[in-house]
Amino acid sequence: MISTIDHKVRKGFDISITEYIVCDVIHRSQYTDYCTLTKSQISNIVDVTTSTVQNCVNKLADMGLVEIINHKPLNTKVTKDWVDALITREVTQNEAVGDVAIVGKKAIEYLNKKLGKKDGFKYATYQTKFKNLFQNYRKVYGESMDVDKLSLGIQAVVDFKYIKWAADPDMEQYLRPSTLFGSKFMSYLDEARIYWKSKR
Repeated sequence: MISTIDHKVRKGFDISITEYIVCDVIHRSQYTDYCTLTKSQISNIVDVTTSTVQNCVNKLADMGLVEIINHKPLNTKVTKDWVDALITREVTQNEAVGDVAIVGKKAIEYLNKKLGKKDGFKYATYQTKFKNLFQNYRKVYGESMDVDKLSLGIQAVVDFKYIKWAADPDMEQYLRPSTLFGSKFMSYLDEARIYWKSKR
């Protein structure tokens, strides 16, 4: 069983080559409702120790790419996020997972910096959120969408909402990825554009 690594998917999920291969082995060995391979069998296929396999599975589970059904014996299965990215290719060429990751990581880094959070929000927690944001943005701009312009738009939203919410005890809690980059992002983007245009 030889895994062909899709590096765009791997980088999009921000996982190592070993973690990618472990996830791929689980997926390709999922003959029933879950992968029936033991940790030892997976370690032999991937050529790593069983503890490395366990660490990989734990990280993949934390990221929502793998679901652990039982710990002893280890029964796992891949989740819809993995299948969507690797098999059904819900993202188009302009929605490459690598581009989503670049935009998402920049957005999280910018928000953390704005809030003064050194160990703040983590991109891995919000990957699906950014995939949806990317798709919604493309619905509006189509083939003409520009990843760099999207990143600038995200920064404009963060800056705008920081001005509006940071000093408000009731609203400050919403300066978070789940709100800023959620289903209302496009309307926030419109508000931010109007606001910043009025300040010129």
